[in-house]
Amino acid sequence: MVLEIIVVFAQQHDLSADCVVENFRLGVQLEMRDKNVAIAAVTPSGLAEQSGIRAGDVVVSVAGAPVSSMASVIAAVREQPAGTWLPIQIRRGDSTIDLVIKFPPKT
Repeated sequence: MVLEIIVVFAQQHDLSADCVVENFRLGVQLEMRDKNVAIAAVTPSGLAEQSGIRAGDVVVSVAGAPVSSMASVIAAVREQPAGTWLPIQIRRGDSTIDLVIKFPPKT
């Protein structure tokens, strides 16, 4: 429910560079930094941390699609079914890194 509210908010509002949106399912806070979607914070022991995502990373693509807004990242995570994998490409410093987020199956 909370994630759906975040997605609707992100889609209906022009998010400014100082706005931070939290993605509870993934365990990150997103922010816009120089027209890029960046990871502002990572929840300890969350899926993002377990997948190797760190605060300061810039999201380049999700599921092979280039990222241009926080809403596109949130929507991709929201639409990912339980028990599946989501490829994500991040930029960390001068390096581009391919990671895979493994969503746990429903219990």
